[in-house]
Amino acid sequence: MKPTNVTINKIASASVFIFPGILLLSFFMHLNSMGDFFNFRLKPAAYNSDVLFNGLIQTRGGSFLHSHVLAFVSVPFMIFTIVCLGYLLFPKRPIISTVGVVTGILGAVFMAGFLASWISFSAIGNVEPQNYTGAKSALVELIGNNGALYLITRLSLLSLAGIIILCIGLFTTRLLPKWSPLVLIAGCLLITIFWSLVNWMFIGSFLILVGMMPVSRLLKSKQNVTN
Repeated sequence: MKPTNVTINKIASASVFIFPGILLLSFFMHLNSMGDFFNFRLKPAAYNSDVLFNGLIQTRGGSFLHSHVLAFVSVPFMIFTIVCLGYLLFPKRPIISTVGVVTGILGAVFMAGFLASWISFSAIGNVEPQNYTGAKSALVELIGNNGALYLITRLSLLSLAGIIILCIGLFTTRLLPKWSPLVLIAGCLLITIFWSLVNWMFIGSFLILVGMMPVSRLLKSKQNVTN
């Protein structure tokens, strides 16, 4: 293998950890205490727009802004990871690889839109007191389970669906240890099923990080994965 290809493979092998690593940090910043982490629920509580509004006013965006910006930054690395998985799978399962990559990248575009919308809500922290009533009413409508944001949220989950499709394809090959795609699928499913439950999503991100270890080794390998 040429030295240039070796360098590219080394960079790719390290980069696949960035996406789940950033997500881990983002979800950690969402936790207010260790008690929050161990409070496992099967359904999210009804969203309290008053708590969100008051928090944004008091902190002027604060950790809410920082954690969502971090998650937003992870999206390009998510796309890169999807492409890497597709690259590894394509020689063995070209159709599954193509479907997974297209689905994942499409979902990642909506994921970027979803996160950008939530980042914009931090502007509430700059609202003058005399405008609180109107700003709060607008926030309630924006985060409600209807309208464009709701649709974008649902479509953003296609990003994880794309990874799941790719991992199903990888499971049918001998490219990775069987546990690796299974752990990746479990991580994606945890985030999807328990969307907005931060502790479950934190665990899901950790599983994705662990599942990427054999992927990283394979990308770093000097062997031609098409063989």
